[in-house]
Amino acid sequence: MKLKNKVWSMAMMLLLPTIPVSSQQVLQGSLTMWDKGEAKIAFYDMITGDMTELGQVDEAGKLEIVLSENYPAEVRAMAEEAQKNAPEGWKIRKNTVTSAFSCGSDELTVSNGEAEVMGLPELGLANSYGDPVYGVLMPASNRQVADWLYSYGEKDPNPGYYVRWYYVEETASVKGKCVVDYYTGHEEEFFTEEIVMDLDLTEGWNIIKTEISRVFTDQSGKIHPATFVHTRITELPADLQWFAMESAY
Repeated sequence: MKLKNKVWSMAMMLLLPTIPVSSQQVLQGSLTMWDKGEAKIAFYDMITGDMTELGQVDEAGKLEIVLSENYPAEVRAMAEEAQKNAPEGWKIRKNTVTSAFSCGSDELTVSNGEAEVMGLPELGLANSYGDPVYGVLMPASNRQVADWLYSYGEKDPNPGYYVRWYYVEETASVKGKCVVDYYTGHEEEFFTEEIVMDLDLTEGWNIIKTEISRVFTDQSGKIHPATFVHTRITELPADLQWFAMESAY
């Protein structure tokens, strides 16, 4: 379920970035500019539309997201249910380290590439009825990066970074760089895109930071991300912000 249009941002001060609690991890923080009252943090099945709640925001704007170590079993159960309701011939494919972190180059060195990977889906802010009317959470270093992500590249990014979460079932690694030339559509103008993979993945939850370290401005003034650097980090950066892309309905 994709929410569009009206955008407003919420800078998030991380109080306790990642807290191991027995069989789960808890992300805690405090949202600024929050005036929506209590909200649920959830994701939605792409086939059934069923909601899975992962956390909540209280009236004061305090945020908590729970990442369960049972996530693989929960995802497989949802996948089985979704397959029952899927169109004929449609089949859910499992994601692996090789498929999840591929950048189109044979130059990558991949260890244990068949290890299964399950990414955390887009998280929505829902009301008490489970409707995601308060927006979609987008963790990034600045508003321009969040806008670029949410618009699928239509808006211009600034240098900065965003983070995502992946559950990996076995230790694995991806190392190397992909280099591709992209034409901008303005005569013979092109720029070189570099994607650097420096991933040492551990069993369980992994925080993946993707930094846009270089951008290219074409003849029309359009800004393109030109260098991406993917790394695994153990704690959320102190300057991370959470942005909410608010629904127009």
